[in-house]
Order: sequence, then C-alpha cells, then structure tokens
Amino acid sequence: LGAGVVPRGLARRGIAVDAVDVEPRIAEVARDYFGLPDSVSVEIGDARTVLRRRGASYDLIVLDAFAGESMPWHLATVET
Repeated sequence: LGAGVVPRGLARRGIAVDAVDVEPRIAEVARDYFGLPDSVSVEIGDARTVLRRRGASYDLIVLDAFAGESMPWHLATVET
C-alpha cells in the first residue's frame, strides 16, 4: 500500500482494489495524507500470507517492496 498512489488511481477509475501492507498504521496515513478512498480495501499483514489465506483470483498484482535499492530476500522465493 505505502502512500496508496497506485491503489488510489485505480480506484478512481472504478477498479476494485484490495491493498496489503505489513505496517499497521499505513492505511491511516494513506487515507489522511494521500487521499486514499474508503473504497480501497486495506488489510494489514504479509501479502504472501494474505493471498494464500484468501485464495482469491486477481487480474493484476502490483508488488512494490523495495527498500532502497533492493527488496527483502523473502520476496525472491518460489512461494512469492
């Protein structure tokens, strides 16, 4: 989710958006400071776990997990 720029843009085009972030306060920040609409569903947790538990099908998954110039090692696994 982060600041919610991509989810916000998709939602404004009428696309249903589910967002996941591991940081507990990020949804509040995205809504209060970056205009994330209430129509964007936000779940706090590890996206791999959330996707596995939901078992849902998605048309598009955007992964932005970079910190600096690299992403966390566990996101380069077969499971991910």
